[in-house]
Amino acid sequence: MKARAFTCLSAVAVLAAGLALAALPIAWPEPAWAVEVPDTDEDGIDDLEDNCPLDPNPFQEDFDGDGQGDVCDPDNDDDGIPDGDDDFPFDSSMWLSGDSDGDGLLDSVETDTGIFVDENNTGTDPNDPDTEGDDVDDGTEVALEMDPFSNDTDSDLLLDPEELKFHADPNLPDTDLDGRSDGDEVHLCGTDPVNPDTNDNGILDGAEPCL
Repeated sequence: MKARAFTCLSAVAVLAAGLALAALPIAWPEPAWAVEVPDTDEDGIDDLEDNCPLDPNPFQEDFDGDGQGDVCDPDNDDDGIPDGDDDFPFDSSMWLSGDSDGDGLLDSVETDTGIFVDENNTGTDPNDPDTEGDDVDDGTEVALEMDPFSNDTDSDLLLDPEELKFHADPNLPDTDLDGRSDGDEVHLCGTDPVNPDTNDNGILDGAEPCL
């Protein structure tokens, strides 16, 4: 009887010890294939998750939501002006201090005289980004040597915004030099103003009747 009781107690003790061991945390060895992800800029964000892995930015700010963090994004407001040249890197409506209408021309050169002289005396309205209202801002027109007071700089009957749409030269009436004006190609003939042989038949568009 005593031997049986001892055996039962021993079994309970062994079971209890086993449960205690099972409750202990097991330190599994790190698998040989495990690779530590580096944090090159030491900002607490692994390179694979860091939107600027070479520039510290622990808060991962991304103003324009393009996946490139603010500290390494060359154009944070996506206005086409590099941050280094942009007085307002987080405001796409303006980029130059002293540019009231945000057209890329300083107020000091927009003299509001109604007469274009040159890029330092544009005559345009400093409070209207598109003085003549042709849907091309004054800054673009001046940069492309277009007339900011005309909606058809080269007088080819293809309006300046259309010239830009078709990648034609707003200062050249016949961009592809095929003998037919850009305006006639687009509005009368349906041909390409930047391709001298639209139908690729070896004859210049200007030498053929309209399609």
